[in-house]
Amino acid sequence: MSYTQSVSLALACSTRRLRAVLRPLALALGVLGLAAAGAQAQVRERVLDEQSFVLGNTLKVLLHEVGHALVDLWALPVLGREEDAADAFSVIYLLDTIESDADLSTEQMEQLDDALFVSAVSWLAFAEENDLEDTTLFADEHSLDMQRFFSHMCLLVGRNEDLYADWFVDFDIEDEALDIERCEELAVAQSEDWRYLLEVERDQSWKDQGKAGIKIDIDRGKTKQHRRYEAWLKDWAWLPYLEARLERDLKLPETLNMRFTDCDEANAFYDPETREVIMCYELMEVFEDLLEY
Repeated sequence: MSYTQSVSLALACSTRRLRAVLRPLALALGVLGLAAAGAQAQVRERVLDEQSFVLGNTLKVLLHEVGHALVDLWALPVLGREEDAADAFSVIYLLDTIESDADLSTEQMEQLDDALFVSAVSWLAFAEENDLEDTTLFADEHSLDMQRFFSHMCLLVGRNEDLYADWFVDFDIEDEALDIERCEELAVAQSEDWRYLLEVERDQSWKDQGKAGIKIDIDRGKTKQHRRYEAWLKDWAWLPYLEARLERDLKLPETLNMRFTDCDEANAFYDPETREVIMCYELMEVFEDLLEY
């Protein structure tokens, strides 16, 4: 399943609208900083370069596709859009990791916050490229990108208003744009639902079939730019961390492969036939292009 409706359009991200959105947000990236989980929100100088932007988005996308994998491997019922459920899983898993892993340093927690932030930046940028006159978007398996942006923000402030309310300023969102009380209710409900499913299914998987692993492959990039992403990924500390944490948390009934590769299209998807999450270098290219104007 493709990650977004309009990602192919972002490859040509030179439009005035896209630039207008990203210029102020790119400036925000240079000064964004969040306190450690549980502390009061505060802004400090924190420089996020293009590598941090690309890899932060990549982490969020990987977890989104893991959400699809869980639906398939555990035959989970999904009432509504599966894409929305996968979006929620990726945010909830990152937030739970920040809040529950006592071994994470403040810097590591901030890097996970960075991933949540740059993902919101990208949703907003993609939303600017949606052609709302194309009525097929309204019945697509994906919610509109602007809806995904606000759902993302709603989950964050619903889980921790003190920590994430300042992002309203970064994104120039009016306080009235989101019903915080409703967001809290939604965040609690969605978090509890995913935790319940993870607990029930992983215990059953462990009982019935034992522990299956997570396998990560990083293919050789075909272009100079893609080989740069390959080098980033091989040096990226979050990949072995993610592999170990997912193995511990999920205890899947079958091994789940994650592959970074050339696809000839800007995409990320879960393939149920091969039990594989595919992250295309071309999609990483899109994320980098968002900051090159």
